[in-house]
Amino acid sequence: MILIISGTNRPGSLTSKIARHYQKLLQKQTTETIELFLLEDFQEGLLHTEMYETSGQSQLLNDAQKKLFIPAKKWVVISPEYNGSYPGALKVLLDALSVNEPDLTFRNKKVTLIGISSGRAGNWLGMDQLTTVLQYLNMHVFYSKPALRQIGNLLDENSELTDPKTISLLENHAKEFLFY
Repeated sequence: MILIISGTNRPGSLTSKIARHYQKLLQKQTTETIELFLLEDFQEGLLHTEMYETSGQSQLLNDAQKKLFIPAKKWVVISPEYNGSYPGALKVLLDALSVNEPDLTFRNKKVTLIGISSGRAGNWLGMDQLTTVLQYLNMHVFYSKPALRQIGNLLDENSELTDPKTISLLENHAKEFLFY
């Protein structure tokens, strides 16, 4: 299974729209199961003082960890740029997942990163910082990290990705990641 993670808890984000687009790209290229995890659906129960104790984990997070994160052999993390980095909610998710079964959740899994920003950098800094965290968790980070910059210019009025160069970039990235 491949798990696509939309790395922000902002409702209706462009990140979730790119995650859905990437899911469709992967589904065209493989028969593997592709699951989508939208961080925006986990507003309740993620950030609280008991999250660092096994007994304090939310049932919603426990279920997601068992059904999605542990079985997934590969992850695709799509992260917007927030203040020159990746969203704090994404860091909280990784911290919470490391409480129960961290080896089964992270160790030796393959992960790729896609950065998104409204500015010119495409979240390069955030992807670099996220790479460090994921490598610390013993994940293998794929070398290719597309940076989708000025994301608003790449979408149509329905927030659908329409830019041919970006679509081609993501198609090629998906193809390469499948063979990683």
